[in-house]
Amino acid sequence: MKHIFLTGQVQCGKSTLIQRVLSALDPLCLGGFRSISVASIIPGAFAEVYLVPAIDDNPRLTRDNLIGIRWNSYGFTAYPAAFDNYGVQLLQNSSQAQLMLMDELGMMENEAPLFIDQVKRHLDGSIPILGVVKPRSTPLLDAVRAHPAVELITVNESNREALVPLVTERLRPSIK
Repeated sequence: MKHIFLTGQVQCGKSTLIQRVLSALDPLCLGGFRSISVASIIPGAFAEVYLVPAIDDNPRLTRDNLIGIRWNSYGFTAYPAAFDNYGVQLLQNSSQAQLMLMDELGMMENEAPLFIDQVKRHLDGSIPILGVVKPRSTPLLDAVRAHPAVELITVNESNREALVPLVTERLRPSIK
């Protein structure tokens, strides 16, 4: 069984690719999370970033799942407690999932040891994972890329459409 993690530059189509793969594999019992950015009204902030359930089309955006703020200067403020509480809950509640979504792992969770531990446990687990890792170096991101069950696929504007059937067919045998 392999986990598939996508990587690539910002706005190259990773999340769109995931949505198309999930549509091709429908219906699934999906677990895990996705992160969403919404415009912020905080002065100097570009966006607020929330961790939401993988399958929630109308997620609640509260302090409990606010994982960070992106500032106009391209820096960020992270809220590790949201990862260690809400993020851990999302991962632990995914034990019956056929596929785990982790969209995306990046920089904001660096100081969230409980969340990091849960991600690593799932990498060693039996539920296949479809995820995204930022093309940066952190202990967690490096561990994901180096994990023997992980296949890393680089997405860019010229290959993203061709990757939909490839990723779908690589995941399909692992899904029970």
